[in-house]
Parts: sequence; structure tokens; C-alpha cells
Amino acid sequence: MKVGGNILNYNSQVDITKTIRIIEGLKSELLTNIAQLYGNMANGRVIEKDENLNVLADMVTIIYLLAWKMGISYEEVDKKLLDKIDLNILKEKDDDWVKQLITLSDYFENGNSR
Repeated sequence: MKVGGNILNYNSQVDITKTIRIIEGLKSELLTNIAQLYGNMANGRVIEKDENLNVLADMVTIIYLLAWKMGISYEEVDKKLLDKIDLNILKEKDDDWVKQLITLSDYFENGNSR
């Protein structure tokens, strides 16, 4: 019985180690993407729209994968994001920004269609 318990414990430790490595890799990728986006914007050079779009899409993907690895469903992320957008609509004073937040809220409420 002890051998089986030790194997189960070992497998559990391997899974935890693997999850930690994956999370650390995702965090590293996210920071790399943030640095790339910041560099693109700060350097003053002309950047193709697709380049920044690729970086932003990578960042969103990484955030969802990080949430999943942390035990948070994609739906929970979406709901929390929508809650925060709606809260900012109520707090924001700038009409243009409120309009943009409402547009974003509508986008999420209507199912993010492709």
C-alpha cells in the first residue's frame, strides 16, 4: 500500500511542478509581449497594424490560458471583465471614454462574434 501511495504522491508533485513551469512560461511570454508592444509604441517607428494586433492577440490568449491554469474558467474571466467595464462606465466622467466602454460592453454581451 505504501508504494502505491508514494507513486500517487510523486505523480501529484510532478503535476504541480509541471503546472508551475507552465504558469511561469506564460507569465514570461506575457511580459515579453508587453515589452514588445511598449517598444513598438515608444520607438516612434512606423509599425504595421498587424504587428501590434498579433502582440495584443497573443497577450489576450496568454491571459486566458493563465486563468485556466489557475483554475479560473474563461466564462469567469469574461464575466469579471464585463463587470469591471460596467463599473468603469458608471465612474467615468469623459463622455468619449464612456461611449467606448459602452461599445466594449455591448461587444462582450453580444457574444464576441467573429
